[in-house]
Order: sequence, then structure tokens, then C-alpha cells
Amino acid sequence: MNTTTPPDYMTGAELQTLREACHLSREELADLAGVQARTVKHWENGRAAVPADVADVARGMDAAIQQAAAHELAQVQQGQHPSTAHGAACVLLRYKDNTDAKGLDGWTPTPCAASASAAIVARVLAGARWHSLQQGKPAPVLRVVWFDAAEFEEWRRLQGLEGLRDSHPLRQRWAGHAIAKQAIPHRLDQPPA
Repeated sequence: MNTTTPPDYMTGAELQTLREACHLSREELADLAGVQARTVKHWENGRAAVPADVADVARGMDAAIQQAAAHELAQVQQGQHPSTAHGAACVLLRYKDNTDAKGLDGWTPTPCAASASAAIVARVLAGARWHSLQQGKPAPVLRVVWFDAAEFEEWRRLQGLEGLRDSHPLRQRWAGHAIAKQAIPHRLDQPPA
């Protein structure tokens, strides 16, 4: 009987699971790892070993996303999310593309900023549902909006906030206002698209 612990090598299934949990495409992980997407596919399918540095990148990305999601979820649970200042619903912010984070204080756009924002939002939504089930309470009302740089800048101008640094909390405040514009009522005379 072998009682030794196997080395901490990452399996292909673990790599794919982490990649998908981070909402990364194979191409995005390949960019982060400095390889071709087909190499990521070989790692995930078990045709090649997952290099330790790539495993570290995947684990690091997962940890960073989890930390950001935990911070945002804590704000939601404590009723201190910046988007709730002007309404009952908490509004989470999601980026459509990687350049949406351009200009954000302390953030350099990465090849996976949009995917990371999707993963954070998904984890906050899941965490809020899980926490409410554990507490036996109704889940908080959570909404999601797309970041729109032009609308954000116009909102800043109208609010007299041009002098404030662009930051995630400021964008979250904008998100609370953006829900009214992005939540378009369905017209009953047209079938859903």
C-alpha cells in the first residue's frame, strides 16, 4: 500500500474547471500563459502535463476573483454596496470588453478584464443566494448592468463628479443609476428576440 502523498501537480480537469470558473476562454488563458490555445487544450485533455507556472497563474486568477467577489458580497450583505445609495436593488457592474477598465484608478486593462468581471458577478450572485439559504432569509435583489464609458462620463458630468478619480466604487454608484436605462420593458406586441 502506497501511503505517500502524490505531488501537487494540477490535473487537466482541475485546470479546465478553474479556467471556466474564472470565465476565461482557452485563448485568454493561453495569452496569460504565453502559449497557443491548442496547448491549453492539450493540458486540459490530459495529453500534456500542466506546467507549475500555468497552474500558479490559474490558481492566482481564481484567488484574485474570489477575493474581489468576497469584498463585493460583503458590501451587499452589509447593505453598504455603493450602487444601493439611490435605490433598493443592488446593481453589479459588468464589463463588455477588456478596454472598459481603461482609466480606472489603479487598474491596467488586462487580456481578461471582461471575463474576470463576469466571474466576479457570477460568484457574488451565487454567494448571495447561498448565504440567504443558510440564513433562511430571502435573497437580496441583485441586478447586473453593462458598463458604458460614455454614459458613465455623462453621469459624472451631470452629478458634478468630474474632479473625482475614476474608481470602482464610483462606477458602482453609476451602476445604481444605469439600471433604469438598461432594464428595458418588453413590448407585448413583439415576440422576444
